[in-house]
Amino acid sequence: MTDDDLRDTFGDELTEALRIRSRLRASTEVPVAVLSQVPRRRTRRRLLTATLAVALVASAATVIAFRSPATTTGVRVATSPSSTARPTAMAPSVEARTGVADWTWVSAVQGWALVRKRCGETVCMSLHATDNGGLSWTTVPTPELLDTSAQHSVGMTCATHLCVSGVRFATTRIGWLFGPTFLQTTDGGRRWTRMPGPAVIDVEASQGVAVRLTATDWDACGGGCTSHIERTRLDAGSWRPVSTPAFGTSSLIILGSDVYLVSVPNPGRAGHAELRRSTDAGKTWAEMIDPCTGGSNDHIATSASAAPDGVFVVLCSARQQPMSPFVRISTDGGTTFGPRRPVPLNDFGVVRAASAQTLAVGYSTNSANGVLVSDDQGATWRAAFRPPLTASDLVTLGWEDSTTARVSFSSDTIWTTRNAGLDWTGNQVTP
Repeated sequence: MTDDDLRDTFGDELTEALRIRSRLRASTEVPVAVLSQVPRRRTRRRLLTATLAVALVASAATVIAFRSPATTTGVRVATSPSSTARPTAMAPSVEARTGVADWTWVSAVQGWALVRKRCGETVCMSLHATDNGGLSWTTVPTPELLDTSAQHSVGMTCATHLCVSGVRFATTRIGWLFGPTFLQTTDGGRRWTRMPGPAVIDVEASQGVAVRLTATDWDACGGGCTSHIERTRLDAGSWRPVSTPAFGTSSLIILGSDVYLVSVPNPGRAGHAELRRSTDAGKTWAEMIDPCTGGSNDHIATSASAAPDGVFVVLCSARQQPMSPFVRISTDGGTTFGPRRPVPLNDFGVVRAASAQTLAVGYSTNSANGVLVSDDQGATWRAAFRPPLTASDLVTLGWEDSTTARVSFSSDTIWTTRNAGLDWTGNQVTP
């Protein structure tokens, strides 16, 4: 057996024995101050991706609690233009978005959050860590980082500075800041190393394996770019390509040894979503059907999620307003899908599945932010949560189990429910 075969066979045991023996090659190493007793991390984006380990948020001085209306019927939401798409640049006259941009967890209590903050004429990123489920947060020292989507100063651009838009941790020690710059830590955030290579769009990790998407044409990624899938063992240190390129706006979902690629075309363009699945932790890939077309070209996949037992859910939206979205649910890893289940939303949203039974859709419009929840496979929906309106251009949503989920809307607060959306508790991320 080769070394790579041994790693894939023995996974976590070998990883623990080697104690991350590799020293990753780096072009630039940026030392930062030691983080005092900062605990540790999680995975899946885009929050999470699918089911992620979400910390349980209790009360504190900065806590705000909400209870949703006691209704189980469908709801109507605003039809104003979508504001969920990330802008690639902003004019200096436009007020920059601040607040939580992304978060990642390694357990119910240990996680990290990437937060936008104003810094002069532009927007920077700061990293924060929690070891008590989000009750309190500690700032993690990092190199100076710009927000990828908010470059307000001509002299502060991603061509000349480090820019990131996401954070992932695979273990309590190994983590990444990415999008487009790729920084890695192997000591829990005490030291960050800029890794050479192309821009990184997304990275996810599970069971000793990490998978990432890279792009050489990063500047085109706002409307769809060519992405390449790469894979590594956490103890290996080198990334290798494992599949043919994909085109569109691409993201990864990882759940155990199941990895999904979701590549979505620009809503204004023709073409279907490209979906792929790997059942061996990213080593080999197979194409999946696009469940949104149904013989026509009026709907495209705009979001997807995975849950245990082969559950894969796709949110399909019309190419033009009104979006008239619907979900389709698979219980065999995307081989076959159930019927269309309309979602009472007339704009873009993100779908996350706790199971085939329990689904959530998060949305952000010019007039409302919120979460819709279904407890019956999308047959009916209820307005589970509507936080105070913020100028949001990003929704991050994920489930821990069938009753615990969390969501953020570009403010400095992450909201958590422990009863499937009936009650929500908010904790501020910044210390």
